[in-house]
Amino acid sequence: MDKKNSLRILIVYVLLILVFILTARFHFRFDLTRDHMFTLSSYTKEILSNLDSEVKITWYRSNSLVQLTPAVRHIEDLLQEYHEFSKGKVVFSIINPDISANAQTVTELGFVSRQISFSEKGNSETDVYSGLLIEYAGQHRTIPFLSDQETLEYDMTRLILELQNSSDGISLLSNTVNLLYGTSNANELYPYVEPWITYAGYAIEKPVLPVTFLDKNKPLLVIGSASFDQVTVSAIDTFLASGGNAVFFLSGNKVNVSGNWKATPKTQDDLLSTLSLYGITIATGLLIDTNNFRITMPSIDNTKYEYINYPFWITTNINNSKKERILSGTSQLQFFWPSYIYLDKELDKSLSGIVSSSKDSLIMDEPYDTDPFGKQISLFSESKKKGPEFLAATSTKKGRVAFIADEYFPSKMIEYTGSDTNLNFVVNCVEWITGKDKLLELKHSNSASSTITESDTATITEYFALSRFVNLILIPACILILFLLTYFFRKRKK
Repeated sequence: MDKKNSLRILIVYVLLILVFILTARFHFRFDLTRDHMFTLSSYTKEILSNLDSEVKITWYRSNSLVQLTPAVRHIEDLLQEYHEFSKGKVVFSIINPDISANAQTVTELGFVSRQISFSEKGNSETDVYSGLLIEYAGQHRTIPFLSDQETLEYDMTRLILELQNSSDGISLLSNTVNLLYGTSNANELYPYVEPWITYAGYAIEKPVLPVTFLDKNKPLLVIGSASFDQVTVSAIDTFLASGGNAVFFLSGNKVNVSGNWKATPKTQDDLLSTLSLYGITIATGLLIDTNNFRITMPSIDNTKYEYINYPFWITTNINNSKKERILSGTSQLQFFWPSYIYLDKELDKSLSGIVSSSKDSLIMDEPYDTDPFGKQISLFSESKKKGPEFLAATSTKKGRVAFIADEYFPSKMIEYTGSDTNLNFVVNCVEWITGKDKLLELKHSNSASSTITESDTATITEYFALSRFVNLILIPACILILFLLTYFFRKRKK
């Protein structure tokens, strides 16, 4: 073997060794998910690029959580992405909160454990912690419990931005919301609205009725309408006419939610009448839909429990093909005795329906039969007037305004259905009217543990086929060609 051939072989071995060293030192991740939920968005990268001091992230995570859910790996990978892109300005560590030495810190931070079910020689449950602490410039924020990465980038980037703005002394004016309840029992009926909005980083102001003036620079959230006098409605009218941004959760009917669930139409409702002048008519007819929530009720004779499809509790599946930012991260919403919305685009061409009932929904006119044991289901086979109706709409004619035809949507009724997504959508609405579109884009509607669709299966099959081709055919072929070329040159030299 001459020196040139020996040199070529040496070069090949050196290159192979370098490849192994590089792959051991650097890792590469390819995000093949449809929403790129494991890749930092350009907005997050922009925030991280502007950090002027270290962000310390501490994950208080029970060790047992690693064996209970695959989401742990995804969360760690995303935290690593923050660390690497920030060039070390974001540092993170993991602490076991189950150790007694950390118990006081966990309590002070407000972290709480949750029960997680798992199967090991039968169904079992265990308490685990999974809280995130984010520290920046002497201040901190927390995520009380972290179970998956679905909204992790949104939460982390929002909290980092909030800490950054707070340390820079930026005014909270844009993060202040005026909240008006149009119901007399608001504290009892809406116990979760204010905590959810506050956790999203907003300060809440509740003007005392009657309201004579509303600052158009402060976004407005209105829930209910029956308790508003003409003076307050006039202030809301002026606010909208001047280009104020607002969200309305209003029903065309009043429902006795704490009693027999009887519904009665609202008459002479000044706010509903005023909104009709802007092209929005929230009708009094109640919608019923075959796509609804199944409730558990005691039978009439109280001898057993029955499962009942209650058509007044409409479930909507969101296919956000229009890429409506206000619906970001929303896959399903639960409505309770909703009305329907009529849009008059001659008055406002920007009006757009964003959530609809199914094609099998019906409008029930008076007299309403809202009894869970009623005969409403039979109406679907008897009526020919079925079709989708708008449940939510938006307008951008002057300011950003959203209308949801259900004032019970964010109420305590979610306790029956476990619909936290309703409250997340309320936050979406507030963020939309405050122009936080880039934050909304960080929300994903599909988690890593979500059900795999037929399309996902086809895509995964394609990637596996490509992987098999590369590993079993292409790489061996390249090695064989390299071997043959080496052999040919050696033979030729001889």
